[in-house]
Amino acid sequence: MVVYDLTTWIGAYLGLSPDRIYLHASAAEGARAILRTTGRQTIARSELPAAFRRLRCSECEDCLCIYKSDLARISSQE
Repeated sequence: MVVYDLTTWIGAYLGLSPDRIYLHASAAEGARAILRTTGRQTIARSELPAAFRRLRCSECEDCLCIYKSDLARISSQE
């Protein structure tokens, strides 16, 4: 996680942003709730529902991580 955070910070400093969503432990839980996927390290933004597609990849990752419990609850109701 430290390596990921460090590379994200360096990329931000250089004006670079990720072009894929990286699924660390918490973000993977959120992605699993929406996409029913397991074992993947990254996903494309286009794989997420339309509401996520207006966000940058890093923002999608944040949402998946922060709202993983809510996403799981909503997903289980469908």
